[in-house]
Amino acid sequence: TKIAVLALGSTLYPDFCRAGIQLEQKLSKAGGQKFVQITKADDATDSEPTVANWLHLIKRLVMPSHIEAQLKLQAGTNSDPIEYKIRWGNVSNSVDENSIEVDNSKDPFPRFEWSDEESFLCVRNDELISNGDIESRSTRFITFALPNQMTYESGDHLAVHPLNSLDMVRRFVGCFTEELKESALRGGPCPFSESSALVAWQLRQPFAIDAIEDGNVLPAQLPFNTPTTLSKALQAHIDLSLRSGSVTDLLTLVCESLEKAPEKLSTANQEKKKKILNLHCQVFDKSNITSKAGVESFISQYPTIVDFLEEFCALLCSKLENENTHQNPLLSLAQMIMLLPRLQTRYYSISSSPKDDPSKVSITVGVLNTKTSAGVRLSGVCSNYIARLRPMKDRVRFSIRKSSFRGPTKLSSPVIMIGAGTGLAPMMGFLSDREHEMNAPGGSGVIGGCHLFFGCRTEEERLYPSTIDHWEQTQVLKHHLALSREPNSPKTYVQDLLDRFGAELCQLLMQSDTHYYICGDSKVADYCFESCVNALRKHGKMSRVSAVQHIKFMRSQGRWQYDLWGIISHFNDAKRDVRKKKQATAKTW
Repeated sequence: TKIAVLALGSTLYPDFCRAGIQLEQKLSKAGGQKFVQITKADDATDSEPTVANWLHLIKRLVMPSHIEAQLKLQAGTNSDPIEYKIRWGNVSNSVDENSIEVDNSKDPFPRFEWSDEESFLCVRNDELISNGDIESRSTRFITFALPNQMTYESGDHLAVHPLNSLDMVRRFVGCFTEELKESALRGGPCPFSESSALVAWQLRQPFAIDAIEDGNVLPAQLPFNTPTTLSKALQAHIDLSLRSGSVTDLLTLVCESLEKAPEKLSTANQEKKKKILNLHCQVFDKSNITSKAGVESFISQYPTIVDFLEEFCALLCSKLENENTHQNPLLSLAQMIMLLPRLQTRYYSISSSPKDDPSKVSITVGVLNTKTSAGVRLSGVCSNYIARLRPMKDRVRFSIRKSSFRGPTKLSSPVIMIGAGTGLAPMMGFLSDREHEMNAPGGSGVIGGCHLFFGCRTEEERLYPSTIDHWEQTQVLKHHLALSREPNSPKTYVQDLLDRFGAELCQLLMQSDTHYYICGDSKVADYCFESCVNALRKHGKMSRVSAVQHIKFMRSQGRWQYDLWGIISHFNDAKRDVRKKKQATAKTW
């Protein structure tokens, strides 16, 4: 028996792909023969290209090309490709009536709102940065009211269900204006006659999608429940951002659709077609294997499906009868809905303590508004959504997700906390807990030292300065501040502060009850890890291997914790460095 294992995991967690590794070992011991090495797909760096390439490799290994060609031929002669069509109207008695009510006195394109039963009121939304601006650079402190039955602990996460911006939805809908207008006119009496009003009316009608294959009509499998309105689906359920898997599916679909295009196209559409084919060659090589660099370049040019459709709308989403007798657009709205994935929840570290007020929960949100390497504007879906919430008016759907990121159980334990930017969020909850414990009657008189290393760009971008200054004055913590863009001052990062703190850092790390916490970007975590290793080597007279083993031991005891986004590489750096050197030597020989 031959075996091939694809292991799924994330380097954000220890024991990366351990289950897959153990499975391969057990299968090998049982007599299985590996015909490819185990492939590890890392969700932290986008696992979809790895999975797609592994599937392509396995198919090539187990299925000879002549058999594959024969199967394709049989499929082509015996069946038609699946066709997707939108079915409008009262397609089921189960339609949510609240989602299809139309009040002609209101905006025909209203913002979708969650019901009170499934959402929570925003009670506070403050800017934390001096002269902060949501459109450019902003960090928000946002608080929500909690019902009595919902509880949390410091270190937990808030899983927020975002909504796409109305501007993004309008742009997407604008690419399918012709199809929506025709559907509105065919659907029966409509109180509007103006073009934009017709489209808005149709967005508020219930719909479902049918899959038609070999004459059989079945409900299409969507990542959300239907019937629902298109307005709700585009705002609350469909992800308009492009990921690597969506890119490959999109280009495959578009290139297949281009085969149906008329031979004679306008000069502009000929250029558009040529550009799409070049993009396909950029993303797929001659063996049809996905190029990671090609996908990244594509997403840099088109970070959302809207950016792509707007450029190629005239070719793909409009009728081409003026250039030939081709009637239908090459791409339909139904095909796009089937292609796009579900809008996922976003996780935010909770930055409050239930000991302050168990009826409220707060998060610290950095608002993402930047440009890609190709110069295209990129806005974070969830951060911009919640940054614009109106206190005491808007409601948000979210849930509490338990975390293993927990503060020390003993007040006497020394603590090292590191947070850059919004990485400070969970530390605020821990520190608030610490203040309550210090002020509690009958508490222990032994209090371990607490060092907070915080990094930001300038003094104006310090987060929670008055609270942290108060905590320092009341000996809740010792504050170490790193400013990387402060005028007339050298660039300083949190790892630089750790290096300067080397002797005391080593002493703290060597204590048997010290707890180390870091939250934020994993690159910062790697730099800080190296600073800790160097402190142990220089001041603790350890070898690198011993220093790494000491930190691993702290982690095994739950005294080295992180809450990060990105790739964690540091725990296996020593082993990987040795392996890379051996591989380089082997290649040379």
